[in-house]
Amino acid sequence: MNFFTIYGGSMMPTIPIGSVVAAKPVEASAIKVGDIITFRTGTEADKVVTHRVVEVSNDSGTLSFRTAGDSNVKPDGSAVLAENVVGKVWF
Repeated sequence: MNFFTIYGGSMMPTIPIGSVVAAKPVEASAIKVGDIITFRTGTEADKVVTHRVVEVSNDSGTLSFRTAGDSNVKPDGSAVLAENVVGKVWF
């Protein structure tokens, strides 16, 4: 289990700023729409984001997730590849 501090407000009110979440590694195939995941952005190896899964895609055997912050109007710009998922948020 990995623990992360939430620094931004994109998951308000579900996860307030300053909260600590626990992300448990899971098989990517177990992640469903509605789950909250922590993932590497792909642009910076040490930067992680915690957002809700709003769509799951499996194009040509490549599993990916469209995510969005609960307080964001639109989904995130890029899909999250399964290999970039750190874990599913448990609390």
